Amino acid sequence: MKYPFVFSILILLMVSCKQESKVDDDTVKSAIVETAKAASELQWLEIDDLDKLDMAGKKGVLVDVYTDWCGYCKIMDKHTFTDPEVVAYLAANYHLIKFNAEQKEPVILDGRKYEWKSGGRKGYSELAREMLEGQMSYPSIVYYNEDKIKIIAVPGYKKPAQLLSDIERVQQLPM
Repeated sequence: MKYPFVFSILILLMVSCKQESKVDDDTVKSAIVETAKAASELQWLEIDDLDKLDMAGKKGVLVDVYTDWCGYCKIMDKHTFTDPEVVAYLAANYHLIKFNAEQKEPVILDGRKYEWKSGGRKGYSELAREMLEGQMSYPSIVYYNEDKIKIIAVPGYKKPAQLLSDIERVQQLPM
């Protein structure tokens, strides 16, 4: 089954609601929808949070590098990053960060200040250029290990199965 986590929550919710005789069908349906929605949402941090992460849990870091105008970035947000299997895996194994590569606000990371530069379509953050090694392609996923050492940047739109496959390959790379 593709969605065991969400399915289990829904079954538990329906069983517990059936025991409550005063609960109407609309309340049950609303609770099921809210539970499924909550289970499919990832908790994204901002790039400024990277320095503050508690890495004691031995999770890696996944940075979703996007732009506001990027259509495939929006499709990944809507379809890939809401897929229950992707959500469950990422939530359990990664600290998740969204980073707008064109943000104009400076970013301070590891004591270094990264500024916005004009150029490209709408300018870019020096940090994005460094993370992507000058290959300014959106969306891109940048993987860091549990010591916050960059492993690799992987450009391009990914369907859920493709993202999970990429993660599996990244985990097999030498650190």
